[in-house]
Amino acid sequence: MIKREGKWEHIENSKHKKTEDKIQTLANIVESLDDAIITTSLDGIITSWNKCAEQVYGYSAKEILGKPISILEPSILVEETKELVELIKQKDRIHHHETLRLRKDGKIINVSLTLSSILDFSENLIAVLVIARDITKSKKAEEKLKKSRERYRIATEQIGQMVYDYDSRTGKCIWEGAIEEVTGYSFEELEKFGKDFWVNNIHCEDKNHLNEISHNVKTTEGRFKEELRLKRKDGTYIYIENKGLSFMDHEGQFYGAIGILKDITSTKVAEIQLQESERKYRSFIQNFHGIAFQTDKNFVPIFLHGAVEEITGYNEKDLMSLLKWKEITHSDDLPFVSKEDKHIQNYPSAGYGEIEFRIKHKDRRTKWLNEIYQRVSGNNGKPEFYQGAIYDVTEKKR
Repeated sequence: MIKREGKWEHIENSKHKKTEDKIQTLANIVESLDDAIITTSLDGIITSWNKCAEQVYGYSAKEILGKPISILEPSILVEETKELVELIKQKDRIHHHETLRLRKDGKIINVSLTLSSILDFSENLIAVLVIARDITKSKKAEEKLKKSRERYRIATEQIGQMVYDYDSRTGKCIWEGAIEEVTGYSFEELEKFGKDFWVNNIHCEDKNHLNEISHNVKTTEGRFKEELRLKRKDGTYIYIENKGLSFMDHEGQFYGAIGILKDITSTKVAEIQLQESERKYRSFIQNFHGIAFQTDKNFVPIFLHGAVEEITGYNEKDLMSLLKWKEITHSDDLPFVSKEDKHIQNYPSAGYGEIEFRIKHKDRRTKWLNEIYQRVSGNNGKPEFYQGAIYDVTEKKR
């Protein structure tokens, strides 16, 4: 019996040692956590206090143990903890309750509280566990971001632009800015559409271009800029500039984008009209049997268009200098042409003129040209440039 009793005593001691080790391990874990771990009695007296609690609230365990937990409440939240404990007594559990707490140095901090019950072996409530996380920095950052986004939203509204933030993992798209002005939809309508607004309202001819841009963002470090046609609520299409940044994961897979949508319809329409005007102008020049020209105030050619090579034998590039024109001007007519140039420069009233002179064609033939010119002056009355037309009148002179 003695040996058996010794054996059972050894087993009991071993169990006791393991239990103590587990308790010590748990205690070490509690001390090493980045959250303030506090326990209180049911009447609100602090019974345990870990190292992180000292860092968060500024009190040492020696200073705070045995004190009421209400010491951590700012004046505007008196008895809040008591109310939370009452909820715990009713078998509720408080998860991530954001509130304010008072440090020893008098500073108010933002904390996230989780409260749960501590039960004895008979499942009776004997204490309350309070886990607190200092979220002051994150709240300030959140507030700063909120203010920044609000300023940005106001700015984009004022300049008629939209901002979006799309996450393909959740399918959620956040829209801000001049939503109704650009799309015709309200914020609520657009939020309901999500990404489908973008998919369903881009002009079908621009969708292939959109895929091409998406493919190329890998080579542009995620940056993109494109022009697309977007259908508004009333069914009309507008031109938009979509400029932003795409995000890729470590495997190179797209997972989101942020960007700005700008209505560029007026600019784009003006650009299209200008292109059409230039097309008509070039068509006219190509069929023009003379030479349309423009020179600077010193008669150096700025451009030459039309039947340049047909009339002179030289191409436009060859004749883009005053020296070359003097070289091909007939030597007998050069003094007369120079005199006319000086006359129009020196006499303000001579804003328009017409002269005839000879040139030496590249194939050594002599040709007669008729030049009609006009001076264009600036606000100060001084000539800024000259423009006009040159015709081949050789057959007429013959």
